[in-house]
Amino acid sequence: MKKTTLLLLFFSLAALLTACGSVGSATGGYADEGYVKVVSKNPELIETTVAVSIDKQSPREAIVLDAKKAVRSEPHFILKPGTHTIQVSDRMGTVLYDSKIFLSAGKTKVIELR
Repeated sequence: MKKTTLLLLFFSLAALLTACGSVGSATGGYADEGYVKVVSKNPELIETTVAVSIDKQSPREAIVLDAKKAVRSEPHFILKPGTHTIQVSDRMGTVLYDSKIFLSAGKTKVIELR
C-alpha cells in the first residue's frame, strides 16, 4: 500500500511539474501602414510615368504597372491608414484618376487607370 501511494505521488508530481512551463506568446498583426499601386490594362499606359498627388501634396512620379503582373510587384507608395485623396495625371497634365480612397492597415489599394 505504501509503495502504491508513493508511486502515485511520484507520478502526480512528475505530471504537475512537466505541465508547468513557459507560456509562449505571439504578437502580430498588420503594420500601421497601407500600400498603393498604380496599374493599367491599357498597353498605351503600361510602363509610362505618371504624376501621383496624395492629399493635395506635391506630385510624385510612378511608373504604371501592368495589371496582370502587379500582384508580385512592390507598391509605389506607403501611407498611413485612413482616407486619402489621390490624383493621377499623365505627362501632359491630363487627370487620369481623381478620387478619395480608404486605406486599411496592411492592405494594398490598386488604382487602375483605363
